Amino acid sequence: MRPRSEPYEGATSQILNAIATRFIVPRRSIYPDDPEVRKRMYGTARYVLQVLKSKSLIYIIPRRFIVNVPLVLVYYRLSNGDLERVCEAVLRKGHYLGSREARSVAERIVKEFLPIFKNFTDAVLRAARLHHEVVSRVDWDEVTGIIHSYIPYILSGEDVRPSDIVDDLRSYITRYISEGELEEFRLAWRGVLDSVESICSVDYDDNPHIESYCRRFMDRVLRYTLNVLYPSHYESLAMISARNLREEVILRMVHYFGSVSEDDLVGILHLLKKKGVDLGYLFISIGGKLVSSQVLDDIENLISRGLLKRGAKGELRLTALGRRALGQRPSKKVRAIMKSVEDIAKQ
Repeated sequence: MRPRSEPYEGATSQILNAIATRFIVPRRSIYPDDPEVRKRMYGTARYVLQVLKSKSLIYIIPRRFIVNVPLVLVYYRLSNGDLERVCEAVLRKGHYLGSREARSVAERIVKEFLPIFKNFTDAVLRAARLHHEVVSRVDWDEVTGIIHSYIPYILSGEDVRPSDIVDDLRSYITRYISEGELEEFRLAWRGVLDSVESICSVDYDDNPHIESYCRRFMDRVLRYTLNVLYPSHYESLAMISARNLREEVILRMVHYFGSVSEDDLVGILHLLKKKGVDLGYLFISIGGKLVSSQVLDDIENLISRGLLKRGAKGELRLTALGRRALGQRPSKKVRAIMKSVEDIAKQ
């Protein structure tokens, strides 16, 4: 059954919004409480889910949950392929899935769907890294907010049309970054949009109705992806898994010292391990120099996500994004670790 556009348009938008702007949604929540409205929406919902599933845009856990595939894969790529983070921060958030089921679902989504969305996730990753490089250099909340607000104009194509609003945004942004940097930034986000176009124009059997559904879904996914890249999500998603405990400790150590070299950071983490605070890092000595590839990997990950930056002499410093991510009160475990760091610093 194909829903008619007029009576079901509101229902279709409601369903697309519910599914496209969340990682995982309880299936029952896409239906309203009113029994009559629910009955009218049922056919529409069934058709929308069928379309989205046939195009690999959603993964359905029978009778219970609907998983937003492209959004989960974006988070997987932004997390450097960390399945545990996907399980804990996305699929188990809100106690939706148990640990085993979350792991099974995450593995299946990555295995089956990542090849389909490779160009899309690659484009988002490139744009996200450039985004964080730009805002890290600016390092001022008001300007980063303006830069962030410019992206929807790029994604809608309105940035190339005459507009006082767009002209004002570009004029303000280019006080802090060059025209060339802004154009590179714009082209990166246009690349994301082009990847969406390729997803939405493949194998639709010349059915514009289905293609329209998928385009509207991906448009919502793309707009919500901006939230995943922005500070509010780092506050809520960035510090959950065991690996993120290590990252939080690194961020708080950099915050404690103001700035610190990578070598000093490795040295302090090594002393912590000798004092019995084992974060899982491995250390080796090469030519008398203590090194840890795992520490360096975590540092690079934090830099790529815009939470840390390197100063003029290579020292590590927090960005505005990093300071915001540390806005929450640390856990008892982190406070104990930082007490050990302070003891080492006083020696």
